[in-house]
Amino acid sequence: MAGGGSVRRGRAVLLSVLAIALLPGLAAGETGTRKSSMLQVQYDPVSDQLSIRADQTSLQEVLQEISQRARVSIDLPNEELLGEELSVDMKDLSVEQALRQLLQGFNSAFLYSPAPLRLVKVILFSRKTGTDPGPAVGPGTALLRAVIDHNSLLVKALVQALREPGTEREREKAVEALLETLSDKNFPSHYDAVAALHQLAPGKAVAALANLLQGDDQEMRVIAATGLGQMGDERAIPPLVSALIGNDPLTRQVAADSLARIGGESATDALSQAFLAGDPGLKQAVAGAVAFHADEKSQTALVHIIAGGPVPAGTTAQDVIASTLPSKEGHASDN
Repeated sequence: MAGGGSVRRGRAVLLSVLAIALLPGLAAGETGTRKSSMLQVQYDPVSDQLSIRADQTSLQEVLQEISQRARVSIDLPNEELLGEELSVDMKDLSVEQALRQLLQGFNSAFLYSPAPLRLVKVILFSRKTGTDPGPAVGPGTALLRAVIDHNSLLVKALVQALREPGTEREREKAVEALLETLSDKNFPSHYDAVAALHQLAPGKAVAALANLLQGDDQEMRVIAATGLGQMGDERAIPPLVSALIGNDPLTRQVAADSLARIGGESATDALSQAFLAGDPGLKQAVAGAVAFHADEKSQTALVHIIAGGPVPAGTTAQDVIASTLPSKEGHASDN
C-alpha cells in the first residue's frame, strides 16, 4: 500500500492534479455513507488555462488550489462565506474566466500586473446583495490598507471595483473610512486618500478639505490646501481663495500654489485679483505660484498686470514673473 501511494502521489505531481477525498461531517472513528468530495485542478502555464473538476467541494478549497497552481494571490473574506459546497466542471478556461465564473456571486476586484499584462491578485469583499445575508468584509478596510501602503496599483483596482453598479453600500463605507483619515494628523497617506476620494466622492472630499482649511492647525491647513489643488476640482476655488487672503503666510502660499495648479478662468482671476490687492507678501506668494505651477495662459495674464502689457520680446512670461521674486529657493511647494 505504501508503494502504491507513492506512485499515485508522483503521478499527481507530474499531472499537476490534486485529488482530495474527504468525509464531511464524520469525526475520527465514525462511520457513514455520505459521498466524499473531489477536487481536480489542472493548470497549463504556457496557455495560462485551467481545467477544474469539483464535486461537493467547498469554494474555499477550490480557490486555494487555484491560487497555488496558477500563482494568483486570492484574498479571502470570512471563511463562512466560502464554506458552501459546489460541483463544477470547467475545461480550458483562462484563469480570469474561471475565477469570474466561480466568483460571480461576490463583489471582488481583479488586479493585473502592467507588463506583461497578467492577473496577479483577486480581492473578495462580500457577497452581492440578495445572494446571502452572511457576514462581509468591509472594502473600506482593504482600500485603507492599500492607501497606507502607498500601493497605487491596488488602490486603482479597488476604486474601480467600488465604482461598479451594485457596490453603492460598500462604496459609501469606503468613503466614510477615507474621510475619517483626512482629519487624522498622524495618518501617513493623506494625499493617497485624497486621490481615492477624488474618484469615489469628489464633492464630499472637497467639503471635508475645505472644512479642515478653516481650522486652527497650520499643518492640517497645509494638507487640506495641497489636497484641494491635487484634486483640481473647481469647487475647491472658493475655499482656497478664502485661505489666500488669510493671515498665515505658509497657508497663503500653498493655497496660491493650489489655485495655480487648478488653473482655468476662475482660478486665474482670483490670483490676479489677489496680486493687485494684496500686501507684498501675498504678491510674492501669487507670483511664485503662477511662475512655478500655472499654465502659460495664467502666466501671461499676470505679466499683463506686472509689466502693464504683453510679454517682452526675447523672454517668457515665466521669466518675467520669476524676476520679481527675491529667490526661487524655499518655495513652499515647488516640486
